[in-house]
Amino acid sequence: MLEIARLFDGVFIRQAVHVVGEVLPTFFRRYSNLNKEESPMKTLKVVRLLLVALCSAVALPAWAAPITPLYYDMPNGTVGTYTYPDDSYTCAGIVACSPPANNTVNNAPLFGGKGDLTDGVVATLNWFDTPGLYVGWYELDPTIHFVFDGTATISSVRLYFDDANAYGAVSLPDTVTFTSGVNTITHLVTDPLGSAPVDFTFDVSSLGAVGSIDVYLHRKDYWVFMSEATFDGGSHQVPEPSTFLLIGSSLLGSLGYGLRRQRKV
Repeated sequence: MLEIARLFDGVFIRQAVHVVGEVLPTFFRRYSNLNKEESPMKTLKVVRLLLVALCSAVALPAWAAPITPLYYDMPNGTVGTYTYPDDSYTCAGIVACSPPANNTVNNAPLFGGKGDLTDGVVATLNWFDTPGLYVGWYELDPTIHFVFDGTATISSVRLYFDDANAYGAVSLPDTVTFTSGVNTITHLVTDPLGSAPVDFTFDVSSLGAVGSIDVYLHRKDYWVFMSEATFDGGSHQVPEPSTFLLIGSSLLGSLGYGLRRQRKV
């Protein structure tokens, strides 16, 4: 069953194959022990169970997989009471990169690399407690250009912000705009209760297949702080129902042939 699972590129399909793997041994044990005194209907019950598992696999939804950008371009963060640049930004080795010295320069252009915004580390405390986990921009509405490997279908983007409720003039952005080619989506950011860091998941499925996405943060206050950005891609392809139908038909055909042989014994 492991070999069958490798044929499919979906988490739910692998789970479905695992379910079938639990049923198949029962079927074959029951089938091999069948003798002339036992009713073939008992074995048919096992086959029905197997077919139910197959049909359930068809009905399962596909899994949206995370997609990691190859690199992103943006203006560097700003130095304030603490330092808020993208100081871990390093060249991705795919295209020409900005000089390493730009990592420490206020609002210097960063290009061709990755850093704090895609390192998998999400800030859970405010900017004044963990300043090194954020990139912060002062009096600047940054546009972050994320580039993907080839063409990707992005269903949603999740952005992690600090929501200090204007403490230190740090607030959530007023709006976030996503652009790819001629397609643009703007989402209003609703400020929740409290002043803890918060994340928002934005639907960008209407952008269609993209090679890159521009994320534009429109400030509400003097400062905007972000610690991470993640992207969920389109669903893995699920095998057509006819595939499972073919498997089920083959099993029933094999069973019928075996039963005819049993009757002749």
